[in-house]
Order: sequence, then C-alpha cells, then structure tokens
Amino acid sequence: MNDLMDESMRRELLGEFLSENVEILRRLESSMLLFESSPNEMDLIHAIFRDMHTLKGGCRMLGFERLEEVLHGAESLLGEYREEKKVLNPQGAKVLFRLLDQVGNVLPEVAAKDSEEGLDFSALLAEFSQLLAEDGQEQEIPDQKEMEGSGEEEVKRSITSGLEERVIRLTLDRLDFLIDLIGQLSAESNQLRYELTRNKDKAFQVMEAMEGRIHTLQDEVLQYRLQPVGGLWNSYQRLVRDLAMETGKRIFLEIEGEQTRVDRSVLLALKEVFVHLIRNAVDHGLEGVEERVARGKSPVGRIRLMADQRHGQVYIQVVDDGRGMDVERIKEKAVAMSLISPPQALEMSDSDARDLIFSPGFTTADHVGRISGRGAGMDAVRVAVEKVRGVIEVESEPGQGTTIRLRIPQTMAIVPALMVLCEEAWYGIPEAQVVELLSFYGEEIGTAIEGKLGQPMVRVRGQLVPLMPLEDIFHATPANLSLLMARDCVHVVILQGEGGQFGLQVESIGEIAHLVVKPLTGVLATTGLFSGAVVMADGRVSMLLDVVEVGRAVLRG
Repeated sequence: MNDLMDESMRRELLGEFLSENVEILRRLESSMLLFESSPNEMDLIHAIFRDMHTLKGGCRMLGFERLEEVLHGAESLLGEYREEKKVLNPQGAKVLFRLLDQVGNVLPEVAAKDSEEGLDFSALLAEFSQLLAEDGQEQEIPDQKEMEGSGEEEVKRSITSGLEERVIRLTLDRLDFLIDLIGQLSAESNQLRYELTRNKDKAFQVMEAMEGRIHTLQDEVLQYRLQPVGGLWNSYQRLVRDLAMETGKRIFLEIEGEQTRVDRSVLLALKEVFVHLIRNAVDHGLEGVEERVARGKSPVGRIRLMADQRHGQVYIQVVDDGRGMDVERIKEKAVAMSLISPPQALEMSDSDARDLIFSPGFTTADHVGRISGRGAGMDAVRVAVEKVRGVIEVESEPGQGTTIRLRIPQTMAIVPALMVLCEEAWYGIPEAQVVELLSFYGEEIGTAIEGKLGQPMVRVRGQLVPLMPLEDIFHATPANLSLLMARDCVHVVILQGEGGQFGLQVESIGEIAHLVVKPLTGVLATTGLFSGAVVMADGRVSMLLDVVEVGRAVLRG
C-alpha cells in the first residue's frame, strides 16, 4: 500500500514538475530574447538567474542529476553576467538558447519515464566551461556564418514551443463553482428519478432546470478551452530572431490583439500555419537591409500579427511591409508548372493570380533553401485552415507588402445555434451572428419589404437591409421580389455579416440548440455556404451556415 502511495505521489510530483518548468522555460526564452538585445539591463539578468536557479532546484529535488549539472553550468555563466564580470556576447547567447532548446526537448520524456537515461549534455558542459574560462573583456565574437550553423535546429525548436503543455490552470473559486454546479446537477438527477415514478409533470420541470445547468456547465468548460492567441504568438519572437540571424535581415515582430481568445484545439491546429506564413514573409516578402534602404524604407522589416474577435469569429492578419507579390511572376511560374494555360494567364485577375500560391507544389523560388522553396507551405496552410472551418485570403501591393487574412471560428466544440427551416430541412445559424428575428403578415409585408436596384430589401427601424430567401442562395438564383410579396407571411432572420447586416427569409424559425459541430468533407466542403455538420436530437444531420459566406452571396444578389 505504501509503495502504491509513493508511486502515486511521485507521478503527481512529476506532473507538477513538468507543468511548472515548461512555464519557466517559456519565461526564460522570452527574457533571454530581451537580454540579448539589452545586455546591460540588470533587472533582466536577475530574473533570468532566478528562473534558472528554480529550474535547477526542481531537477535536484527529483534526482535528475544530469539536468541539474548542465543547468548549474548555465547558472554559473549567468552569475558572471549578473556580477558584471562578463558581458553577454553572441556566443554566450547561442549556448544559452541551445540549453533552453535541449532541456525543453527532453523534459517531457524525462517526466514521463522518470529517467534521464540516454541524456548527454557533455558538449554543452564543455561550452559552458570554455565560456567561463575566457576573459570577459576579450571574448571572441563568432562571425555570422558560424552563428547560422544551428539556425535550422533553433527554428525547429521554436516551432514546437507554445502550446504543447496539456495542462489548463483554473483558480480555486472557479473550481468551487464547477463543484457546486455538479452537486446541483447530482441532486436534480436524484429528484428526476424520484418524480418519474410519481409525478411526470413535475419531472418535466426538473428536466428543464437540469438542461439549464448543463448549458451553464458547457459554457463554463468551454471558457477554459479558450486561450489568448498571444500564448502561441509570443513564442514566435524566438522564431523571428533565428530567421533574422539565418537570413542576415533585420526584422521586428509586432503583435496586436494578443488577448483575443481562441479555442485551444483551433490554436494547436494552426500553430504551424503561422510558422509557414512567418517564414514566407521573411524569405519571400521582406527585403534585405541594403535593398530596403535603396527603396527608401526603414532598414528594419516589420511583420505584424493581428487578431480580433467579432460575432463568434476570429479575424487574424499576418502583415509584412516587404516587396509584395509579383503577380506576373506568379502567372509565369503557374504556366511553367502547367497549372494554367497562357490564355488563362492573360485573362486572370490579380486576385485570382495571387490565389495560385495555394496550389500544391507551387513556389516562386528559383532554388530550395532551408527556410522555404519546396512548394509545400501555402498548400498546407490552406488545408489546415479549412480543416478548422476557416477561410484564408491574400492581398498584396507591389513594393508595399503582403497581408494574409484568416477568418476562423472561435470554438470548434459546442455552438449555440438558431434552427431555421428551408425546403423541409433544418439549418443552424450561429447564435452569435443573429441580430434580430422578424415576422411580417398580410399587409405588413408590402410596407416592410421593397425592391432597390433589383435587390429585395427589408426595412428595419427605418433602415433598408439586403434580403434574400435562403432557398435562392442554395440554388444560386436571383431573389424574386414578387414571390416574396405574394406570401401570406414572411419570416426574416437579420444577421451580422462581414460587410454589415443582411436578412435571410426562411420558412420557419425554430429554437436555439446547442450543437456539436463536425467538419465537412467531399462536395459539401467546397460549397462555401456551410461551416460544418451537426447531429440533431432525433439523429438527423443538419448543416451549420457560414454566415460570412452567405452574406457575400446576398450582397452579390
């Protein structure tokens, strides 16, 4: 019994060890990036030293001697910086970053196996010894080519950082709330069992109360799945730093809207999407220092990651101020790869030409480099975005830069949706994008609905809003105003689209349902009108409308 208890306690300690130290490693990487650019900031070196000491102490407590030894070497070097006996130079930064990479890579396996078997830090220990033995004022600064030697390894590490940890922390008051809610559900479950045998009317009331609490529980749990996008994006500071060193470019990464919350599963699915987009911006988009200065630009190229949330959707932009896309070169490459014919290239719009970058195998690079050029990146980006029911678009201006826009759902789990009837089938509309429900009868129809430039419009508190019957959108036919006016009743759902509000005319308006959304495959995935499939209470499958794409169809008339 004691052995079982000891083993259980050991596993719990290892779990806490991994959780806490992954967080410390992230903090160390962020602090090291700042310290590298500001080596005289003593507050930074004190914070780094404390975190490294805490990390070493955790390894000592659990008996991981090899980890403790290499972390002690790092701590000794940091002590020299803290006491101002040495000054951080590129070689010291390189070794410290390599330490963080190696420890971060092995830590999950060490915690899972409770063993350091196979770990070898002898190379790092030798480098720490050499750095400690050198005169702090005459440390050799390696040239750029030497620094580039480990670039690929460092970039790979920064790809895997950010959201690997399978732990979500919650405060005690939120935990108490969940426990209290579950207790109420348990009591109501017992009451329901009792009333089912005695008073079925009362049982129905109990069921309604339970349903409300279940929805509250769902909402509460879903909030824990939502995480600030900055938790992922901040890890890309290291990626940009490594890519800048490898390419010899000067780059600044700017992050806006980092508190925008997104479902954790969506973030995990898209983490390499952002890596591809950043790498492409560095390699294809941003010019080198001399070229930027010759063009009258700042020598420092800028990449901006921006996010904001509207109506249940998250809008993300990856923007660079580089050379922009050469549409004619894209067409030439596409013709050479037989993706399009020469006549098609002549007639193709700039927007359609830019979309060619998402074709499998497409690249404008003349040779394969370590960063890009294999033609696998943007195709993989589109596939990954579509898997999470997202949409991706490209805008670019020659000489000014490129903007990649993504629209993704905030959550992929349970979506509250308004059910509407059209042609004897029920469809879901995300509740977050529903503005208002309207019904008109008899003579009201003639005063509420009118035509404008051939487009039916519905008047909502003095404002005209575009209107389209849902079945006309499905059949890609223009709305017939006379048929609308001839109805005995007209039910309208006012929705918030990307370009403003619009109305959908439906046969009937149902209730709000909490739906588990499944991704689409095959032909349905290509229509652009649906964002997923949902299973109804009676077992039937319904479609969830993509409000933004439906809104575009309405505006096209």
